[in-house]
Amino acid sequence: MTAFDADDPGTDNAALRYNIVRQSPDKPSPTMFYINPERGDIVTVISHTLLDRE
Repeated sequence: MTAFDADDPGTDNAALRYNIVRQSPDKPSPTMFYINPERGDIVTVISHTLLDRE
């Protein structure tokens, strides 16, 4: 994920916040992922045994 804001970095308008609006499908868990709201890093937060990597 990449984001760019052309506002002056010293202003509140330049602040970026990340969030997951919706996960679809919501199975095996509606909260399988976490996103760091400041950096945008996305990680899985459920057991690896529940993930189908195919």
